[in-house]
Amino acid sequence: MRSGTTTVCGVCRRPGEPVVRYTITAEDGRAAEVDRCADHAESFESALTQRAPEAPQSTSRPRRRTKVTTVEAIDSEKAASVGTGPEAAQSTSRPRRRTKVTTVEEIQRSKAVDKA
Repeated sequence: MRSGTTTVCGVCRRPGEPVVRYTITAEDGRAAEVDRCADHAESFESALTQRAPEAPQSTSRPRRRTKVTTVEAIDSEKAASVGTGPEAAQSTSRPRRRTKVTTVEEIQRSKAVDKA
């Protein structure tokens, strides 16, 4: 007596028909293997020949690229910006005064004078 294994279609179960094994995997990790003959494999084959869905577009901003400049361009930008910006505004205003240092005794004396 001969013994062996014959793979048959999972739908029609006809022996001797060539079959193709398909592995199906769900998004949640479940998986199954099915054997189908050419007559019953149409739905699987059509799914495999369809164009895969495109990945969603990225919503993140592209990274900033390093600006490449020449020394001459940097020097011309510096020359153009002379007299502008916060440094120029400070030069036209009053010079900053130093904070007066006061001892505790001086503060108490000034309070006593204010009460009198």
